[in-house]
Amino acid sequence: MPSIIVFPGQGSQFIGMGKKLLEIPKVNRMFEIASNILKFDLLSVCLNGPKAELDKTDKCQAAVFVTSLGAVEYLKQTNPEAIKDCYATCGFSIGEYASLVLCGAVSFEDALQLIKIRSSAMQEASQAVPSGLMSVFLSRDSRLNTGMLAARKWCKEKLKLDEPIECEIANYLFSQCKVIGGNNEALDFIELNHKEFGINRVKRLAVSGAFHTSLMKSAEDKLKKEIDNISIKPPLIKFYSNYDASLCMSPKKIKLNLIKQVANPVKWEQILNNLYYDENLPLDDNSQESKNIELDRLGNEIISNKKAQSKNRIYPDIFECGPANQTGPILKSINYKAFKFYKHISV
Repeated sequence: MPSIIVFPGQGSQFIGMGKKLLEIPKVNRMFEIASNILKFDLLSVCLNGPKAELDKTDKCQAAVFVTSLGAVEYLKQTNPEAIKDCYATCGFSIGEYASLVLCGAVSFEDALQLIKIRSSAMQEASQAVPSGLMSVFLSRDSRLNTGMLAARKWCKEKLKLDEPIECEIANYLFSQCKVIGGNNEALDFIELNHKEFGINRVKRLAVSGAFHTSLMKSAEDKLKKEIDNISIKPPLIKFYSNYDASLCMSPKKIKLNLIKQVANPVKWEQILNNLYYDENLPLDDNSQESKNIELDRLGNEIISNKKAQSKNRIYPDIFECGPANQTGPILKSINYKAFKFYKHISV
């Protein structure tokens, strides 16, 4: 049975994460390596917090990364076929780094070096401009772009903020839900006036900055200066990129997309759709479309629409390895049939 492995992002952390995995010797070694590279006791922060410390960007990103790969080690022991049959991988934001280790493109140690730089730079960018993220739940009549434009205008003309002003989409989750990021004042405006723009409801997220927006440009620049020191190899399985939601098999493109990912939206909805439009997935032999494609070899009509064919391919098992089941609810909204094959491997 073909399988897909995905990884969660920042926000999935919790005190006690990793405890379930400590009986696996390799996971203990991973924590030791991480602590040596990061220059702090990562395992202690994961197990004991305090929460305020674990939630810091420079701690949280490494914690999610290491425990997510620890969950892969757990999956290797409990369901080795899932690893053997894995043909594609992706990860949400910081989860993309775990995905790159899984597919053999980046070593565990090199990924940690990049995460150390990335998380510190993102923390600094967050401190430079008070900012955050907010989930917005939409309807067909929502005017999100108009609302974000109004928020930027309010900050510039009414509040006369003397700092970069942004309010833009940071994450595409599913059609009725996006995450927007920007100055705290811009998010305050949306929170107070969301009904005016046809937005059903909003929810502020417990993060320290407007990740994956233009306010992270300084962090992007810092990562760009360091990334050439890291060796990136062609992935051994299919790897899908956050930046453009596309299949990304070139080391040069992976490097470029990792840089751009920091200050551009995560296209998670698009990635999850693309995973299931893979022409190499086997067709369900019992589907009418599958029969038509077989008949076409005898001269009958072929079904050429990729989306129509994708609905009749065998759905792979999809495993989310990491602290939280972030992808499960999103996949359920995007593709309920695919969601039936979803499993969360916790930490």
